[in-house]
Order: sequence, then structure tokens, then C-alpha cells
Amino acid sequence: MARKPFSVRLPDEVRDRLELHATETGCSMSDIVTEALANYFSISSPKSLSDRVSRIERQLGLLES
Repeated sequence: MARKPFSVRLPDEVRDRLELHATETGCSMSDIVTEALANYFSISSPKSLSDRVSRIERQLGLLES
């Protein structure tokens, strides 16, 4: 799926929470927003199983450190 840049203005609190979540999970803010919007619009996530496994492995690595 092609990805195009898109800008959005967020309240400081939302931006701060998004950035913190991205840091804690090892995911990009773009991926988090994309997944959130896909869930909001009931669109299945295009991520492959290997992408999801990689994300979980990054999260586990953060927990272990």
C-alpha cells in the first residue's frame, strides 16, 4: 500500500502521549496513528504477521532492558 505524507495538528497532550507510546513500544508515531485510524474506520491492518512479530519482539526487548 502506498503511503502519502499527511500533516495534522494535535493538542500538546495528545502529541506527548503519542510520542511517549512510540518510545515505549518502539513503533513510529506514523504507524501508531495509521493503526488507530484503521481501527476507527474498521479497516483491517495491512501489517503482515512478520511485522507484528517484529513489533512484539521490540516491545519485549524494551521490557527486558
